[in-house]
Amino acid sequence: MVVATHALAYTQLDSQARTLLACWVYSIAVPPFFIADGFLFAWGQGGEKSFSAVRYIVKSGTRLLVPWLVFSVFYATLRWAYEYWGNPSEHIILGENVSSVVAGF
Repeated sequence: MVVATHALAYTQLDSQARTLLACWVYSIAVPPFFIADGFLFAWGQGGEKSFSAVRYIVKSGTRLLVPWLVFSVFYATLRWAYEYWGNPSEHIILGENVSSVVAGF
């Protein structure tokens, strides 16, 4: 259902058919997602008596941002090498200033 949700944007259906299909996909996909998300959130608390929102946000931020940062640096390095030695149709890193490159990520 996640793939179907994202693939709807690329379909060649008319507007009415796309709307009908989207309604059907969203009504089936979203409730199980929220149930699974709630279950995993509660399970992740590990039976703790008290909940600290700050601790949860810091833990989640670290868990999500560190891999994103590592991947972004890895991708930017590979993209720079491709733009420097390859022949891309557009340059998104080479010849751009740091703030515009960061804004693109």
